[in-house]
Amino acid sequence: MVQGLKEFNRRWTQIPKLVRQAAIETLEMNAEELVAAMRAVLPLDEIEIAWTWGTPPKGAMTLGKVGTSDRGLLITVYARADDFNPAWFEFGTGPRFTRAGRYTGQIPASPFFWPTYRAKKRRLKSRMTRNITKAIRNA
Repeated sequence: MVQGLKEFNRRWTQIPKLVRQAAIETLEMNAEELVAAMRAVLPLDEIEIAWTWGTPPKGAMTLGKVGTSDRGLLITVYARADDFNPAWFEFGTGPRFTRAGRYTGQIPASPFFWPTYRAKKRRLKSRMTRNITKAIRNA
């Protein structure tokens, strides 16, 4: 319990720092868990899935962003591959033909991002709320 105005002001000024630190730690933990779950259902091992603070590397397909960039708390989950586009496997392709009319195949959809994200969304959001509330309570 707070005793006096000085102690109240001290604790009140600590809250934003503690909340920001809790949010950063939780965002990192959530991103690691989400990326690990996506890697478990990848259709090909050549697809690299990772997360980064801010913008993804050049040539990567952005799968999702969480946070706000004006405060510097923006996590981006991305997929990258050297020879092909990971979106082909996430969403699939239609039948493809050469100019001569020869059938070259089709890639069926093997989604790895959106089903995983939807399955984990509630858990990740709950963890964020719990950790921020805990940081405020412990301030």
